[in-house]
Amino acid sequence: RLTNLKKLDLSQNQFHGEIPTEIGLLTGLTELSLAGNKLQGTLPTNLGSLSNLRVLSLNSNRLTGNVPTQFSNFKKLEVLELYSNDLEGKFSFDDWPELRQLRIGFNKFSGSLSLVGSYRKLKYGDLEVLNMQSNKFTGTLPSQLGRLTSLVRLKLGWNEFHGEIPSQLGELDSLRTLLLHENR
Repeated sequence: RLTNLKKLDLSQNQFHGEIPTEIGLLTGLTELSLAGNKLQGTLPTNLGSLSNLRVLSLNSNRLTGNVPTQFSNFKKLEVLELYSNDLEGKFSFDDWPELRQLRIGFNKFSGSLSLVGSYRKLKYGDLEVLNMQSNKFTGTLPSQLGRLTSLVRLKLGWNEFHGEIPSQLGELDSLRTLLLHENR
């Protein structure tokens, strides 16, 4: 059923409860937006079967828990929006080589911003938006951020980063917004 459905946008409603696992059966989807609802619970692991997804917007809900490892199946993912939830745990975007926009701010993600593996898999310079503000990320900012030459917005404020700001950020000619405030 609905095998030809490519885009499902149910955003900005008052839907509540958990994300229906049946959405994982819509394997033809390239875009899924459930943003701006009152959805709660964890991210269903079977969403990982949506291997054709290019856009996934689950922001501005009440989702909790970790990002399932099955999300590594999103090899075509270009836009991931998980901001303004209560998601937690380590976060890596090593498995999304086509990623252009990553917005995961205002959650409880933790760990260091170790992007060395990501740089090998990402097409250098294709990432345009990196918003990881208001989480619990720690450590130093990696100099490899300077390799993201198409970066327009970099938001890493309200975390627990420390140390020096990498001079390589000064080489990002496309950068229009840089937020590093409220770190250590």
